[in-house]
Amino acid sequence: MNRFIQMAWRVAVMVLLVNGSLSLFAQVIRLPGGITIGDPRQNNRPAGPASRPERPDPDRVCPKTIEWVGILQKEYPSADLGHTMSNRVQQMAVPLFADAVFQKEFGVSYLKLSDAERRDFFRMHLIPCTNQRLYGPQMVVLQVFSPPFLPGNAGMGPLSPSQLIPTLSRLDAARATLQADEQSLAGTPPTADTYDRATTLSAKRKDDLALVWPSEKARFESVIKDAVARSASVAVEAKIQPLLNASPSPQAAKQLRDAPSTYSTLFAAMPSEQQTQLKAKLEDRHAAVLRQLLPPEQTKASSFPATQQGLTDGSGWFVNFQSVFLQPPAPPEAAAVANVYLARREAVLARMAPQLRQKIEASQDPSAVATMYDDLFTLPADRQTGTWKDLISLRTTRAKLLTERAEEARHAEEVREESAATARGDIVLSSLKVAGLQNADLFRGIYKGDAFSAGMSRSNVLFTKMFEEYLISFGQTCSSALPPNRVQMTYQYCTAHDHYTTYNGWYFSTTTECANWETRAYNPPAYADPRAYAAEEGAAKLAEISFAQDYMKQAFTNPLGIFSTLGSTVMSKATLDQDIPQLIEENGCNSKALARLQQNMTRLSLGQDLLHLPGYVPDRSHTTLASDLDVRSLVQDLISADAAGWMLNRYQGLNSASMVGDPDGEGRPRRIHADYSQQGFTKEGSVDITFNDGIPTCLY
Repeated sequence: MNRFIQMAWRVAVMVLLVNGSLSLFAQVIRLPGGITIGDPRQNNRPAGPASRPERPDPDRVCPKTIEWVGILQKEYPSADLGHTMSNRVQQMAVPLFADAVFQKEFGVSYLKLSDAERRDFFRMHLIPCTNQRLYGPQMVVLQVFSPPFLPGNAGMGPLSPSQLIPTLSRLDAARATLQADEQSLAGTPPTADTYDRATTLSAKRKDDLALVWPSEKARFESVIKDAVARSASVAVEAKIQPLLNASPSPQAAKQLRDAPSTYSTLFAAMPSEQQTQLKAKLEDRHAAVLRQLLPPEQTKASSFPATQQGLTDGSGWFVNFQSVFLQPPAPPEAAAVANVYLARREAVLARMAPQLRQKIEASQDPSAVATMYDDLFTLPADRQTGTWKDLISLRTTRAKLLTERAEEARHAEEVREESAATARGDIVLSSLKVAGLQNADLFRGIYKGDAFSAGMSRSNVLFTKMFEEYLISFGQTCSSALPPNRVQMTYQYCTAHDHYTTYNGWYFSTTTECANWETRAYNPPAYADPRAYAAEEGAAKLAEISFAQDYMKQAFTNPLGIFSTLGSTVMSKATLDQDIPQLIEENGCNSKALARLQQNMTRLSLGQDLLHLPGYVPDRSHTTLASDLDVRSLVQDLISADAAGWMLNRYQGLNSASMVGDPDGEGRPRRIHADYSQQGFTKEGSVDITFNDGIPTCLY
């Protein structure tokens, strides 16, 4: 016989004792709270005709339910529960299901209800009230109270049985802990230990206080506040008096100065008059300690020699002196010692100024000059002196002059290299004419073989548009410079459109799609090197896929950013359309530099290492040798970052990852293949990561 049948018999006996009779024809027994169970005395009787479940009477059950829900509003009087996120309302409502409230209101324990009994309770007590306008805002709150009455593993949120039941157990334990603390504090005599325990107890019980009602938390904090107030005067004697009696030392001075902030809670618990008196005592003792410590410091302030090392040693002493003696409230005697030292220091710097100026004027290193003597003028007062201001002006002028000379020398060397290269028939960096072009850095970066610094990769839609525009412009302008096996360039043109009109509930919208594509040649005709043309078309397809993925990812994460991205892409393409014809015209159809630029664009489109100019030294700060690469960690990071924008699948973890092929000539990786698990349309996925100059540039 289970606990509910036992309870039913007790209720039946009580009814018999009170009323003097017991109906022998009852088919069910009604428990408190409106829960009904079969009468165990009817087990051996013939089954009667099936009866409809009783329809609950809102006027009978709703007042108690609304009274129960009303406890939540009383605990959170300032909360607008009707406009609070449902998950937050559920979190706030957890204590409603503890025995102290639920059993008190309905006569049964929520924790002891079966799944079927929870459903019956929901049908009897909540559903009838959700449609009653009479109950106003409580009706809105009841809308989020279905999870507690679903089966144990169903539902989500703080009130789902799988979360609510263990939380209620923690709530009971938290209440027991807080109650024990309250009783302990109330019965503890006022001591310094009582003060320490009371002031730290709220933080110690932070997790427990987060579970209970706000009224319980307020009561607990009131007990703490009372314990702090009762023990504050004793704590003052135990904590502050030793500071007042401590022997003079820098540490004692600091503790005396910081005592009001160190013991801010203690001071706040004291009467204001007592606070004022105690702070005055601390300040007087602090000043007395400093005066006792000052004579040795005054002697030391005048002991530093008038040398660069003396200035360095003196600045270290002054920083320590300042932290002890010059923090408010500082005695006038300490400020006088500081002023005398700073005046002496300024005089030493002024005497050293000619020597310092001479070294600045003799320096030939612009980067060294720009920071020269920062390590000598270290104190804020040093940088207010006329000596410092004069040196700053001098070194700025000197650094500018040396930089201009270095730039002139570099330019002269470039001219000499270009002349020598022209005589040999070679190319150098300056061989590519890009002066005045808006995208000069981009052209120069790819030309010299540094796609990373140019910000380009084969999956970059802007790069493929640049390459396409270059091939078209070169093919139309320089057909005589093309190889004999040149091919004609074409594009896809839409000759017919389909229009679809749909209604989304608010307005009609029309969608246009191409119904027929036609291959057309450019006018005037454009021809291209077949290898370059094939590479450009392959890279363009990859770039279109990459651009679409980035576009959709941004649509979900930053929709307004789409317009900025599209606008930036359109503007960049417009500048390229202006630059490329001028680039070809300036360099000429038979330019070796232009041929190298096309060769590197082709290699970048094919995922190959770019060709470098003689003397080019690539930036190694972003590259790692294949032998030193942690392949799994790199792949894991790259996939995880990319998966943040996936729409249909969820990344589950990496299965395998390995390098494909041999490293390049400098030992850097070329390609990595990886397999991973995902949740979505498919359970597995794979990725190929390509590298250019040792830099991962694209995920396929």
